[in-house]
Amino acid sequence: MADVLALLAAPDHRLISITGMGGMGKTRLGLAVAEAVQPDFGDGVWFVPLANVDSAEAVPNAIAAVLSIPQGAVDVRNSLFGYLRSKHLLLVLDNCEHVLESAELLSELLQTAPQVKLL
Repeated sequence: MADVLALLAAPDHRLISITGMGGMGKTRLGLAVAEAVQPDFGDGVWFVPLANVDSAEAVPNAIAAVLSIPQGAVDVRNSLFGYLRSKHLLLVLDNCEHVLESAELLSELLQTAPQVKLL
């Protein structure tokens, strides 16, 4: 946990991945870290479960749903980026291994929202 907390505290580390075999406690570690850093993020720490997301294209919708961003007729991706642009928050993305194709989205998100970190 100390290593993950140190990485999150560094300004140049905005995407931190916890990897390992299933059942070893990655989610539990992520939740413990999220609780510990909650006061450090003015706009909060948000847990985004992706286990039931069936494609990389659905990842923006999953994030938007957790953040309560309306998902009407507007492009969800652009709404998400617009919302996050000025936010200082941590998104804890759980179970990403089956939607690795969303890496481009996450890269663009980090470029668009300079105060957002991803775990």
